[in-house]
Amino acid sequence: RIFFRSAVPAGQHTAAGTSLNTEASVAYISRQLMSSYNSPSMLRASRLKGMAVVLSAFSFIQHDSGFRTGEVSAMSNIAFSFYVSSYLCRITGATYANSPHMIKAEDIHKSYGSLEVLKGISLDIKKGEIVSIVGASGAGKTTLLHILGTLDRHDSGKVIIDGRDVSGLNDRQLSAFRNKHIGFVFQFHHLLPEFSALENVCIPGYISGAPRKEVEKRAGELLDLLGLSDRLEHKPSELSGGEQQRVAVARALINDPVVVLADEPSGNLDSKTSEELHRLFFTLRDRMSQTFVIVTHNEALAGMADRKLTIHDGVIL
Repeated sequence: RIFFRSAVPAGQHTAAGTSLNTEASVAYISRQLMSSYNSPSMLRASRLKGMAVVLSAFSFIQHDSGFRTGEVSAMSNIAFSFYVSSYLCRITGATYANSPHMIKAEDIHKSYGSLEVLKGISLDIKKGEIVSIVGASGAGKTTLLHILGTLDRHDSGKVIIDGRDVSGLNDRQLSAFRNKHIGFVFQFHHLLPEFSALENVCIPGYISGAPRKEVEKRAGELLDLLGLSDRLEHKPSELSGGEQQRVAVARALINDPVVVLADEPSGNLDSKTSEELHRLFFTLRDRMSQTFVIVTHNEALAGMADRKLTIHDGVIL
């Protein structure tokens, strides 16, 4: 009751004794809590747990403060949701709501022994943006891509992907996050030779635990979108280089990732096929709203991106 009187604006509770205008009070407190819950600031487990404690306390004083059964039930459900959210925040790290950035890296350092490869890299990549990364061999492009893709760990700094700070996740959590949120396309397609195009595309979906029929249906749709509907049962050795790379792209998209990271995806393709592949990334972005980060040595193809970043000696120029 004290919390209500201090939190609810004047005129929204009654002055007589301890009775409260419960409808106005519950509505006001709910708005404040949900506004905080959906705010763009960081949501930590302690805040969510505090909300749950307050709402649970409201449930226990229903008779004394005049709460109705329906209101108590609603608050109990919200309290339970906050408890669950607080637990998820605690085991997976803090989250950011409504962030305009898909990838945010802050002061990333990475060394291998005495060799410092990345020297304090910071970058922001917006949702739906296609960004190319160029630079000489050994500049740190692939190392940065691997860190952004959670394939490698940075020595210091912070990496936030789709609102999740991945810096503190353990190996199992990183694997689950990577499978669901990130797709990869490499210079070498890495298709398994004994499996058909359709089966290769399905593999990440099977690993995710999605129903087999749904995975195969999704794989067929992606291969059709990429112009390979007549190649579903072909083995990699029966496909051209461009077709193999398109199968690899479909595989990267099978779990509907929010980010696709491509490391020299056209490095083994001729110039015509390379341009077609890069244009395909734009088509996919427009249709599926993914964010693409592409490492390439090809300056002409890099110039097709929304933005080009140049790495030199471990820093972004």
